[in-house]
Amino acid sequence: GAARRCLDLALACAPRSYYVWQVSGQWHRRQGELSSAREAFRRSLQLNGANVATLHAWGVLEWRCGHTDLAATLFQQGLHIQPHNKYLLQSWACMEARCGSAASASRLFAAAARKQSADGAVWQARGMHHRAQGDVERARRAFATGCSLEPTHTPLFHAWGSMEAERSNVTAARAIFQRGVWERPSHPRTVGLWVSWALLEERCGDLKAAREYLRAALRAERFCVFARAAWAALEARQGDCAASRQLYEDALRIDPANRGVWSSYEAMERAARRPAAADLIHARSRRAADLAASGLGGAAP
Repeated sequence: GAARRCLDLALACAPRSYYVWQVSGQWHRRQGELSSAREAFRRSLQLNGANVATLHAWGVLEWRCGHTDLAATLFQQGLHIQPHNKYLLQSWACMEARCGSAASASRLFAAAARKQSADGAVWQARGMHHRAQGDVERARRAFATGCSLEPTHTPLFHAWGSMEAERSNVTAARAIFQRGVWERPSHPRTVGLWVSWALLEERCGDLKAAREYLRAALRAERFCVFARAAWAALEARQGDCAASRQLYEDALRIDPANRGVWSSYEAMERAARRPAAADLIHARSRRAADLAASGLGGAAP
């Protein structure tokens, strides 16, 4: 495609640019061409062995492939060059957590917090690690610290509020979601907060508030497919299939190749005992996927 041609042209024009090789490796990784990605990362490091971004990208690749020892070596090499690099520390900590090495993960998250103490993403990752370990109080402290240090980091409020909502701490969850949206009331990153708050109110039986918060999500991000799909699912649960159908169609006009929306739309029709409509949606989703694969795209078929 066009991206591959551009990369080939860039490499032909600047074959000794470590950055072009780094970008090439990241592109091949996203395409699933892992051998080509590794070779590009290797070439990038040959040209600039101190390129921490390449070490991080290569380490993440090996982590995803299950080569955790090699990934740790690459992360460690990067930290020898940049000891305060939050991306290396967080990725290494998350890898250790996923591998069940809670002590190593906690040590790395603590190091990241010491070196990047005002970075909300670090405190969010640390809080989510404690939450995964079942240590809710430590998770709360991490989220609260992060929100105090970087109150505009919306994902922190989302992670914290979602944890409280899942534990049925409704009053606390509402207060946290409210704080988050007050900090950046119309910013696109508040969409997740508005949607989670809406779903909380739906569970509490306040459908008027739930719909108002979903409208707020769409005011924050007019073309948000995620918010429309969440609203469509809410209307389906309330038995209003016509409203749900319209919201799914609106979402698919924005993103015709969104497999998750197609799947939810089809499931809604099957739950409504409309098998013919569900079969039609399934066929439309297949045509949309074929169009996306061909590069034609366009409106939902």
